[in-house]
Amino acid sequence: MTPHDAQAAAPTRIERDPLGEKAVPSSALYGIQTLRASENFPISGLRPLPAFVDAVVWIKRSAAVVHKQTGRLQPRLADADQGRPYNRAWYLSMNPEAQGPPMLGGPVGANFNILLRIEPGNGRITAMGLPPGAGISEPAHVPSKDPHHGGWLLTVVDLPNGPAPHDYLSELWVLEADAVEKGPIAKVKTGLPLRSQVHGAWVSREKLDASKLK
Repeated sequence: MTPHDAQAAAPTRIERDPLGEKAVPSSALYGIQTLRASENFPISGLRPLPAFVDAVVWIKRSAAVVHKQTGRLQPRLADADQGRPYNRAWYLSMNPEAQGPPMLGGPVGANFNILLRIEPGNGRITAMGLPPGAGISEPAHVPSKDPHHGGWLLTVVDLPNGPAPHDYLSELWVLEADAVEKGPIAKVKTGLPLRSQVHGAWVSREKLDASKLK
């Protein structure tokens, strides 16, 4: 039996995300999204140092405890929101048709340079590419009050000024969530180089006001 056969025969668990189901090794401490990343982006094969992993876990745990104590974080996600099927999803990737090399930086050494919208039910994909050498960060979905409108996406885009990796400026792009292929409907120039791969989530004014300490 080869190592690959042994790995394939190992017990697994089924996990779900907006893109479907995958078998994750039962003993793995990671989940389906980490598995997808390792399969889709086998770039360096390097692994973070254990001390770094421990530090990140403690930072995230401390932040979660503080947010829970101050009312900014619910104890857990509602069961109805976990693993439920969605009719569309958005994610970032590397553009195989990009003109020129990607912007260096980010967690894998090169920043993503294309935003994709996928409909898991039928596999339809639309995309928005970036200018040469630009990078894009994780989009945040902003729901619309109109049930017939798909909402918007907010994402930070880094645009290079020159060949040096640190020489860039960041903009906040606003897109129609269901028409990403049309490009941004608005751009906010920050005049600053923000940290690569900015993450975030949209919070409504009602939830924000309810989370404040009284």
